Amino acid sequence: MILARVPGAQSFAWLDRQHDLRRVFQAATIAVYENLEAVPAAYEPSQRVVLRDWGQVAALAQRTPLTDYLIQVRQAGPGPLSLPAAAAIPPARPPAVIRAAGGTRVAEPVNVPSATRTVVLTDPAYPGWQLPGFRATTQFGVSVAFTRLRSSGRPARLVATYRPWRLVKACDIAGIFLVAADLTLLAIALIGVRRRVRPPTTGPGAE
Repeated sequence: MILARVPGAQSFAWLDRQHDLRRVFQAATIAVYENLEAVPAAYEPSQRVVLRDWGQVAALAQRTPLTDYLIQVRQAGPGPLSLPAAAAIPPARPPAVIRAAGGTRVAEPVNVPSATRTVVLTDPAYPGWQLPGFRATTQFGVSVAFTRLRSSGRPARLVATYRPWRLVKACDIAGIFLVAADLTLLAIALIGVRRRVRPPTTGPGAE
């Protein structure tokens, strides 16, 4: 977690008192915290809640674990630490951990129970993630989340995939070749310059 040292940042002083956070870096402009709480690779929140901004997300985090809810944020920006009316936050049961194993940054096998309606992965919420039978959304704009499109009568082992990865991989490969070509041209140019600036020969026969 990165906290910008901007006007109003002192209202987040409670972060230093969190038992599951540790400040690992501090400078004049930012403070960086490490999350010490174990986070599952995938889980199922039990309720959906709509919050105004990240200030309300932070306020809710002081009251209950955020994994209890699938959170939609209307405005992805800072705001005062305030909760909406109690009626707007329905009580939630603890989230169910969904087993995910063998995942990579572009593919996450997930064992989805038959009654699961929402799946949240702890991967970053880049557009392009997809899960068969589910609609992609986000967990307060930070993590990948999916909601079921239709009911299913049996559990399934599904694979969440990052669809644009082939394009990203192709761009990475093209970038590697361009760098290699640039280095080759630079080496050829240095050899040519070195040949042109050889020091004059001294000794017998030198003019």
